[in-house]
Amino acid sequence: MLPGSVAFPGASNDRHTLDPGVSEITLKLAVALFLLACATRAHADPDQAIAAIRRDARIPVVAWILIQPGRTDRVVILGDDVSLDTPMRWGSITKTFAALTLMQVAEQAGVPLTTPVVNVLDTGLTGHTLPESMRLENLITLSAGHTDLGREAFADNTPHALRDALQRYGDALRPVWPPALVHSYSNATPGLTEAVIETLTRQTFDKALKQSLAGPLHLASASVEPVSSLPGGYQADGRTPIPYWHVTFRAFGALNLSPRDMGKFLRTVVDGGVWQGQRVWSRQSQHRLLTPQGYRAADSGLTTTYAAGTYGRIRQGFPWHTHGGDADGYRSRFALLESHHAAYAIVINTDNPQALAAMETVLEKHLTSGLERPAPPPAQRLAGGDALSGWYYPAATRFAHDRWRTCALPRVQVEADEQELRIIRAGSTQRLLHIGGNRFRAEHDPQTTEIARRTPDGARFLFGEYGDLVKIRSKPGHAPPTLPAFMPGCLAE
Repeated sequence: MLPGSVAFPGASNDRHTLDPGVSEITLKLAVALFLLACATRAHADPDQAIAAIRRDARIPVVAWILIQPGRTDRVVILGDDVSLDTPMRWGSITKTFAALTLMQVAEQAGVPLTTPVVNVLDTGLTGHTLPESMRLENLITLSAGHTDLGREAFADNTPHALRDALQRYGDALRPVWPPALVHSYSNATPGLTEAVIETLTRQTFDKALKQSLAGPLHLASASVEPVSSLPGGYQADGRTPIPYWHVTFRAFGALNLSPRDMGKFLRTVVDGGVWQGQRVWSRQSQHRLLTPQGYRAADSGLTTTYAAGTYGRIRQGFPWHTHGGDADGYRSRFALLESHHAAYAIVINTDNPQALAAMETVLEKHLTSGLERPAPPPAQRLAGGDALSGWYYPAATRFAHDRWRTCALPRVQVEADEQELRIIRAGSTQRLLHIGGNRFRAEHDPQTTEIARRTPDGARFLFGEYGDLVKIRSKPGHAPPTLPAFMPGCLAE
């Protein structure tokens, strides 16, 4: 055990420096080599493994939480002049808290999540009218049809009031593709989430979050406003400070939370929304937190897509519910292994995604050590694969909207036979096995990761981890596919 690394009380200081001439490339290589070396011993001693990655990557502060059945929850922080009550920035993990807050306040107000957003918000709030088909559930699942914010918004470090930000960057809140069709990750959509919360509660998002979540869980450090006690974020060298970033919409990335308080939140997620015997959020909210629903890709049965503030991913052969974060030099991740009532969270104050990924792997290997991996669904014969074969185009895009609408994004080739589905892009091939019902998985995946669906208008989609794609061209000798009305017309030329 590391000095000071206890279950909840206490602080930990661990000072170590490297030669200031070490390059970023050398640091990345050192992290990769260290991860290979510690792959086995990390199972038994993740603390030492993470501490070593921290030293090699020159990270000023790292904090992590481990929750395992039958063991005391562990919360650890390493760094100078920090404690378990020192707030850290968790970046986009804010979206998880925003989703839970919206579900809480909507339930208290008696407003179903299937309610159209226009029934709640002032139609002039964004400078344009929102479609009736956009529902509250599409905000928290990021399935409202939005691209992401543009370069101007991300470069703007001026703190804006919510209404001003909605007006200034309202163009990003015009749906490009139909709401409730696919998930497309967006930092614009949480602006509407924030507006709905403030409208329903007549409070700021910060106050509503504190009342709905921070109050019942006693999260004294929870805030989406700047706080002076943050240790500060740094570039990948661990030395060059990055200024505090005033995010456009606080609901997408402004959360400050101490490791101790993140431990409370994570324990509540593991326990199904219950903290110390008291229910904090409803069973329905817990279900939505972990189960994608409310848009076509999710309702097709896909679990490795976005739920209400979490998404599914497969790591170490196990399905996790997770979210990551990135904010002005802070990098973070939490992940829940629901089947085994285990979870972890980790945050660093350095913009070093390689180091964070190495730490995630250490924690995941530790939590899954000795567990039996779930067996993948058996492969089945695929009939009628020719109907899926052909050329496809992205159904949505996060940043490349201009290229998407001008048909400039790369096409994706799909081939299917009785044995497998092959998704071919940029010279690489992803082979997927058919497991029945137009569902597919990669060779070692324990669950569905791609689903083929035909919409009522006759359009063919592939939804899932390997892309949300629309069929735009059939194999020679087959009838041309139906092109959905929202897709760029130039695809038909």
